[in-house]
Amino acid sequence: MDCPVCLALNRQHNRECETEAAATLHQRTRIGFSAVDHSEQDKLANVILGSRKRQAHIASELHGHRETAHTKKAPAVREASA
Repeated sequence: MDCPVCLALNRQHNRECETEAAATLHQRTRIGFSAVDHSEQDKLANVILGSRKRQAHIASELHGHRETAHTKKAPAVREASA
């Protein structure tokens, strides 16, 4: 069974990847036009940068969650009674 926290973080990460891809594609198609407004290019660059930062943050949260919630801890060693 999948962990709901992992699934939610993966969905968020995928959404941010899609946002970055869409903004990058839009930015690249606009570069060919000479009359492109530079403020629009700046806005797209900010969207891409923000998306990458959120992706890094989500990946860090996911890594931390996996480290704390999904690592197998060594079983406690019982002392043999003599």
